[in-house]
Amino acid sequence: MIRIDIDDREVRRALEDPRRRTSNMKSAMHTVADHLHSRS
Repeated sequence: MIRIDIDDREVRRALEDPRRRTSNMKSAMHTVADHLHSRS
């Protein structure tokens, strides 16, 4: 049997910051909706 272990801790850390910054899009979506509403 062949076993392959992959240490992805560095990748997970690199992906955590963008995920945290984009986890709450409510404010951005309100801004987009307000802009679209004002243009219609």
